Order: sequence, then structure tokens, then C-alpha cells
Amino acid sequence: MAVFVHHRSLLEAFMHRRMSGSPEPERAGMREIFSPLDELDRVFLELGEGGRPVRLPLPDEEGPGLEVGELRVELAHPATSPERRAHIWSAAVARARRSGEPWVTVVAGFAVPVLRRVLSRVPRGYVERGEIEQEMLAALMAALRNLDPSDPQLDRELFRAADRAAHRAVYAATRRAHNTVHALEDRPMDPALFQASEGGDEYLVLWRAVQDRVLTCRQARIIALTRLNGESMTAVAHEWRVSRRHLYRLREQAETRLAEHLTNESRLR
Repeated sequence: MAVFVHHRSLLEAFMHRRMSGSPEPERAGMREIFSPLDELDRVFLELGEGGRPVRLPLPDEEGPGLEVGELRVELAHPATSPERRAHIWSAAVARARRSGEPWVTVVAGFAVPVLRRVLSRVPRGYVERGEIEQEMLAALMAALRNLDPSDPQLDRELFRAADRAAHRAVYAATRRAHNTVHALEDRPMDPALFQASEGGDEYLVLWRAVQDRVLTCRQARIIALTRLNGESMTAVAHEWRVSRRHLYRLREQAETRLAEHLTNESRLR
């Protein structure tokens, strides 16, 4: 149907956004967080807009079916019977397996309210929210390809797959973060870094590095706040809404660039 032509594959769209390498915008010193679940919700809601909203015909029911947004409300309502809920999920998954888009997006969109509840229960101190959401959606899509549409526990199996993926992501990130943090905390920045530059003021050195496009403003701020001002990485990570692991990685990259730049400068003098 022509109405579906402009809807790309859900995972294709998300992977394009994740792998595009485009710079992430900053607002008032805070990184704008991309949320795959929010993006999915936006795309799902668009399916119910316009002159030809997407409707899901249900087996044994007459008419074109209910608009998919209405069906999601029905799925979330506590008064909906388990049989009715299983009926809706089965029809949506069967169409997704048979026809692809937009029904893959419909199934994932149906799951958004539950996935957000799962996310709220996952401790994510060492991993960014967007990373967990990506893993949850990837697991849900994998389960969608393998589950039997007639399974009365279909929705629960989809949610279990997403829940397991979220906890695996957190566990793996926590292990990596502990190893990285211990290694970096045991290695203070070499004072010779700043001594290698003319102008003994460390802030001036950072300012010049930004002017010379060796560092970005963000990289210079990380060094200034945590190395010179003595602020904890935990506090800065919380303020900027990023994981500590991500912040340590950014600072290490910045200090490596700065060290190489200052070493080259001293050789030229």
C-alpha cells in the first residue's frame, strides 16, 4: 500500500542514527540524549495520523480494524482480558512476520509502555540509557522473528527478551567500567603535560589548545573541571547526564591529544 512507502525498517533507522557518527548537540553544557524509545514512539504515533491511519484487522472481526494507537491503549488498559490481549498481539506479530513494515514498527510500538517500565527498574549507573534501549529493541526484534504468533504468552516472551537484554547490557557495562575506572584512577595526569608549554598557567594552555583546534570546548572543560578544579568524575557525569565510563573515555582521548600537541610544540621550539 502506498501509505507505507515512506516508513523505513525500524532497526535500519535506529542503526543509521547510531552509526552515522554525526556530532551530538550540546545544550547549556549538557549532551542531548538520543532515545530510541522516544524515536520509536514518534514513528508509531505517525502511523495513526493523516488521512489513512494504519489499522489492524483482527481475525474473526468485521471491518477494517481499529487504529493502532487505539489498540495500544486497549492493550495497556487493566480491564482488557488476557484473551483479547493475546488476540491483538497475535494478529500484529503475524502481520509483522508476513509483511514486514509497518507492522514491525506496530509491534515494537505496542511494546513501548512496558519497555519503559522495564527501563525504569534497570540500574544504569555505568551505561547510557540510549545504549540499553538499543539492546532492548534489538532483542525484541530478534524474538519477534522466532516466536510463534499463536503463542498465548507471546507478549510476555517479547518483554522477557527485552528485559534480559537490558540486564545483560548493564552487567557488561558495569564490568568494563570497573576495570576502566580503576586503571584510570591509578594513573594521574603527568604534570609535564602543562610544563611543556610556554605560559605556565594551565587554564591558558587549555584555552590555547581550543583556539588551535586541538581540543574541543567540551574536552577542555572535562580536563579543567576534573583535573584542575578537583571535581569528581561522578559529579560531572551526573551533571552532563552521561556514564562515568563515557566521561573517562572522553578525558583520556583529550589528554592524549593534548600531550601529543604539546610534545610537538616543544620539539619545534
